Amino acid sequence: MPITGNARQLTFRANNLGKEIDLMLMFTPPAEGKLYSDLYPVCWKVLQFHSSGVSAATVHYSASTAFVAPQKDTDNIVSAYNVESCETGELCALMTNDKGNNYLTKAAVGSKGVVQCKVQTSTPAEVAFGLFNADKTTVNPVFKWTGLGIGSTLAVRLTPILKIYAVSDYQASEIIKGDVHSEVKFEVDLMTLPHETNWNVIRDPVSKEIKIVRA
Repeated sequence: MPITGNARQLTFRANNLGKEIDLMLMFTPPAEGKLYSDLYPVCWKVLQFHSSGVSAATVHYSASTAFVAPQKDTDNIVSAYNVESCETGELCALMTNDKGNNYLTKAAVGSKGVVQCKVQTSTPAEVAFGLFNADKTTVNPVFKWTGLGIGSTLAVRLTPILKIYAVSDYQASEIIKGDVHSEVKFEVDLMTLPHETNWNVIRDPVSKEIKIVRA
């Protein structure tokens, strides 16, 4: 199926790296919130590459967005209690049911240029923002907000700047609670790329540094 619109597909390949490598993918957080205080990036994906032979991984950025009402008490992982599709120009409401659980309403018309969530819960709330996979069967969280005030409206203007780190201590949907103590290996606004691109993951034979270069 061809990649169209704002969707992007990136394929990463490696050959005889000499060491098993994990790549952690995340997006640069938006300006709405105080980073690592009430706004947290979430690990989008983790790609694994074997030490020998050929390894390959393909990631699909669907550009289809959603809000996520997280499960309670899930430690550092964002698990969904309820998910609702919400695209740019649309608004969802976050409300509280009779059991005290927060849930999202179906999207309605919102403000141009932003994705909005109006907080109408019984107590200050948390909500995550994510991306659907290619066939829109699951949502992968990419940001999480906490302590959102009752009556407030969160407005997200998404610029999909993808960052990749060569680190091995993260898993998909894990909340990133502080700066990643590693050099970023890849940083690009996906909207500046063609619909499909190929990248080589290499390990410098002298410095042993991991690099990601356009194929």
